[in-house]
Amino acid sequence: MKTKALRTVLFFLIIIIIPAFTLFGEKETVSYNENKTLAEFPTLSFQSYKNRSFMKGVSAYFSDHFVLREQFIKIKNQIDKSIGKNEINGVFEIDGSLFQTFRNVDYTLTDRNIMALNKFKSRYPETPFDFMLVPTAQEMLKNKTVVIGVSGGIAVYKACDIVSRLKKLNANVHVIMTNNATEFVTP
Repeated sequence: MKTKALRTVLFFLIIIIIPAFTLFGEKETVSYNENKTLAEFPTLSFQSYKNRSFMKGVSAYFSDHFVLREQFIKIKNQIDKSIGKNEINGVFEIDGSLFQTFRNVDYTLTDRNIMALNKFKSRYPETPFDFMLVPTAQEMLKNKTVVIGVSGGIAVYKACDIVSRLKKLNANVHVIMTNNATEFVTP
């Protein structure tokens, strides 16, 4: 009898209480542990109901906002780091600094964005208009020199990955290797 009561309480907890806390609890807009913007609750309309985008939006919302989600993600990231994974959701860490994974520049998209800004300014000339170009990690490491010392062991392979990533970020990388390190990787 106790087992049945326990199952009923557990069922009630999972089906009613957790979704209620998810729906009415405090919401974040960004997950820094995942490097992503979290889904907003969708707007219900006849069209969104008909084309099923409302239910897809509700599903995405509950996936992004369930109770204790950030703590689960933080634990997952710590486990990933402990097993040697150095990139999590497009961001990797070197000596406590976070760097975004290198992406190839899409110049057609850049040109399209510049044309849209110019069109906006010409359409609304009386509106104050400011524009700030913020450098990416690729530009921040441009013309910077990074020296990596490799002494040997299995860490040589990890150093190769770090060197490759730094070069993709336009850093000037110099590697100093001991004789033991050259047994694992040829310079």
